[in-house]
Amino acid sequence: TNYSLALQHFHAALTAKDIRLQQSAYYNLGNTHFRLGQTAEDLDKLQAAWEEAIKQYQYAVTLDKADENAAFNLAFVEKVVAQVKLLRELAKRARAEADEATRRRNYHRALEIMLPLQKTVAAKQFEEFTKKLKDIDDIATPPQP
Repeated sequence: TNYSLALQHFHAALTAKDIRLQQSAYYNLGNTHFRLGQTAEDLDKLQAAWEEAIKQYQYAVTLDKADENAAFNLAFVEKVVAQVKLLRELAKRARAEADEATRRRNYHRALEIMLPLQKTVAAKQFEEFTKKLKDIDDIATPPQP
């Protein structure tokens, strides 16, 4: 789990004259960047790490087209990055719908739209907005006794 040290060692291996060693280093750089993405604190860092993983897997596949593991990982990470992009788009749409509900002073509806995002990696970028909506909704819609 010492990803920074792993990155250093795999980058050093790229200077080797042995093509198989270089290919293995690219493959492992891809794996390391993927794991770094899994530990990311927000969607931007996750996507950047996984896009870097894609580049490394592409290099690995270029050096050894018969490496099924590198080809599989490349296809897998390309799919999850596409899902991240979709999640990002859905989060933007939810925010726009919540903004519209807020303009109509329907704070409770805006909060209902935003709360499901709190269970996703996209939550961080909307955390403050959702908290403010909750505070406003608590004031605008006090609990009934």
